[in-house]
Amino acid sequence: MQNNALSFLFRLFVITVLLSTAACGWQLRGFNQGKLPAQLALKIDDPYAPLARQLQQTLVRRGVTVNPSAAVQLWLDKEVLSKRTVAVTSIGASAQYELQLKVAFSFSRQSDTQNAQLTPNTLITQRVFDFAPGSNLAKTEEEQTLLKEMRQELINRILAQSPTQAIESSAYADPLPVIEEHTLGTPAATSEAQ
Repeated sequence: MQNNALSFLFRLFVITVLLSTAACGWQLRGFNQGKLPAQLALKIDDPYAPLARQLQQTLVRRGVTVNPSAAVQLWLDKEVLSKRTVAVTSIGASAQYELQLKVAFSFSRQSDTQNAQLTPNTLITQRVFDFAPGSNLAKTEEEQTLLKEMRQELINRILAQSPTQAIESSAYADPLPVIEEHTLGTPAATSEAQ
């Protein structure tokens, strides 16, 4: 009997912890990926760059059609990669590197009259990794893996800021009838300048 009571209290504690972490906004990385437009036009400075290819693959996985005449357009600049030494060994060899990846992007809506900018932005992500002299091949592979993860993080952050297709449709553009308000004894049109 006492075992069942402890088991119940433990379950209640776990449920309370899970609900409280969800209530404060915590979530697993990549869990809530946001709502994307059904079609997206891409304007990429270097379409064969690793970031551009990874972006196109991510859009395909998420079911977004790349269409040059789509209402929402994403402009993606070239990625800027910097690598610097953050720690050295006792003999002066690099022991840790910091990778920094930066990209500029902008969403816009294509309209007949103008191409209005919605969200110009620059995103930066960083990673630090250890480097042991003599293991160049393994560390090069680790660096490439980190870069791929950093690119995916930037892509997720870019797509999280994408506007949904809230484009005004001409089918819903019919205005509601205007009802004039009259007060007793006051004519309806008294808007002349005095």
